[in-house]
Amino acid sequence: MAAGQPPYFGAAYYPEDWPLDQIDADIDLMKQAGMNCMRIGEFAWSRMEPEEGRYDFGWLDTVIDKLGAAGIATILGTPTCTPPSWLYQRYPECIAVRDDGVRLEHGARRHACPNSSAYRDHCRRIVTAMATEFGQDSNVVGWQIDNELYLVRGLEDHRGCFCDECVGKFRKFLQERFGTVEAINAAWGTDLWSQTYQSFEHIPPPRSGTWHHPSLLTAWSLFQADSYVDFADDQADILHRLASQPVGTDMTQCSDREPDARRWGDAVNLGKRSPKGVIGRVDRRFCPRFYGAGRRIEQDTLGCGGGGVIRAPEESSMAAGQGSNGKSRLTDLLRFVYLPLPVA
Repeated sequence: MAAGQPPYFGAAYYPEDWPLDQIDADIDLMKQAGMNCMRIGEFAWSRMEPEEGRYDFGWLDTVIDKLGAAGIATILGTPTCTPPSWLYQRYPECIAVRDDGVRLEHGARRHACPNSSAYRDHCRRIVTAMATEFGQDSNVVGWQIDNELYLVRGLEDHRGCFCDECVGKFRKFLQERFGTVEAINAAWGTDLWSQTYQSFEHIPPPRSGTWHHPSLLTAWSLFQADSYVDFADDQADILHRLASQPVGTDMTQCSDREPDARRWGDAVNLGKRSPKGVIGRVDRRFCPRFYGAGRRIEQDTLGCGGGGVIRAPEESSMAAGQGSNGKSRLTDLLRFVYLPLPVA
């Protein structure tokens, strides 16, 4: 049987959290619910690369093949949102630094620095390995880059990473944007409160606890947003080169420190009802300042229609592998549901 055909209706599925002999029972539940598509892989880096340079896709091949045999297509996520423990231990510079100077620790997600050269190298390697393995697999109908691209949370809000590499690239960003420090002083009106800068090295990253110039805050947010656009574009380039399937990402709500909505919005056309649609997700917490992915990410429906994908209203965990408190596995699977929207 061929993998599912659009329109797609499915869920986020985490087979890495379950014994492989559980998948047949899970597929039965998917079929009972009328599902024909599963999103998998976006948090499974440690299963795909248990040791540096040693890739294990056998379990993932089995899952994708079993789903395909049951008429269920796969949207495959790149797992770069959750770097493995060995990467944290060997390359701590990959992990983001909060605005108070404290480096985050392993065990969460979205805790790596998008500008870290070491992290970006490892992301390219795992994405290249995945695209080589699955880029021509007929059971895979699309790719999701990373997961919910948003700024690292600090003490007060989502201000992004404050590591030395980010700070250095931020000052380079300002120099490219303004040319001279005198131009920044003129544009920002820094004579007020004696905020005038003598060099780009004097421009501080806007850590919490200080009443920073609003133009500095805005410039920092624009820099951080551009960093994630570039991070997503980097993966999109690899996938477009090695994979035949369309490429997208999922969406998330954003804070008032994430102002560059137009660049993200142009990338995915969310809400514009374009004929090609998007691969994305909107939930009831959605606000106009949203993230998408890099500009080169395809605007393809994957059968999801013109407006993207909507989250089921339940606010409980989306992970099927987490405790169900007595609820059935079917309920777990249905917590994160993809519904097609009509093309306008």
